[in-house]
Amino acid sequence: ELPVRLARLIKATQKLPFIVGTNPYIKRVYRLYYDSFQTITASPEQIRDKEDLDHFADLLQGLVSSHADVIPMLSQGFQECKKYMNTEDIKEFLDEMIQARIGIRLIAEQVISLREQRDHGSVVHTELRPADLIKTCASFVQELCDVNYGSSPEVVINGQTDTTFTYVPVHLEYILCEVLKNALRATNDDQDITKRANEFGHPPVEVTIAQGGREITIRIRDQGGGISREHFDNVFDYSFTTVKHENDADNSMDAGAGDSPYGVDSIFKGVSRLAMQAGLGGPIAGLGFGLPLTRIYARYFGGDMQLISLQGYGCDVFLKLKQIDETLEDIQI
Repeated sequence: ELPVRLARLIKATQKLPFIVGTNPYIKRVYRLYYDSFQTITASPEQIRDKEDLDHFADLLQGLVSSHADVIPMLSQGFQECKKYMNTEDIKEFLDEMIQARIGIRLIAEQVISLREQRDHGSVVHTELRPADLIKTCASFVQELCDVNYGSSPEVVINGQTDTTFTYVPVHLEYILCEVLKNALRATNDDQDITKRANEFGHPPVEVTIAQGGREITIRIRDQGGGISREHFDNVFDYSFTTVKHENDADNSMDAGAGDSPYGVDSIFKGVSRLAMQAGLGGPIAGLGFGLPLTRIYARYFGGDMQLISLQGYGCDVFLKLKQIDETLEDIQI
């Protein structure tokens, strides 16, 4: 299965316009997938014993590590080549590549989990508590916020907090970190003193959990001023960002302040870059891939992500996630 999926990615990259395919970043991504294909096809076709499993798991662990920078490389490559392809073609290519990458990564991580017998030998957790993961992600993002701002909003978790469901923890972790990062950054930047605030002057970010049937809904609500109309239609576009990059002459800690935080995240650049490739995800700052990736993760097992902006007040993000079990029809990894 892995060679087939890698071959499709290689073929898709070969079909890019010649000038795009010769971009050094795109070329490196192509070479990574080509080398991975060669490595896996050269390994034994069958795993007969634990020694074979250990060897194959080690091989996959090395490939997973070597692919850690694929998303930043794709981002940089298409930033440089966007004038050679129209936006829709870039979006279609990246959607398909990233979705395929998620599937390949899941298969590889599953083999590694079997070897290490972690999480009961599976990347899917059968009794995942969203409230616990929200607390962990909120604490992580608040630390980033404290480092860059000196303070952070409180994150309030309410609703059906005892809910458990079957899902891939690392997917939900990525989604929550990205959405909470946007919400906390927006709340810090907003200067409306009329909103209910904590001792540092920040209104809380509210996370509500609800379970209905075979799916759960998580709403992340902030009072960060919302998204301007001029930016709203672009927040799910790849590489949409007003973050000033490190090589900009007038770069500063407050670059982009006052702009929409969704797709804009200059304050987290330094620290986030160190954490962004942990596991399957992590906050991505200044690449413009945060929200598009978040929506792909949410939709991967039939869920969805919706963003509603009340300009001048704040944003509501709704995550609808389905149980990963036998009731999920036509499930494909």
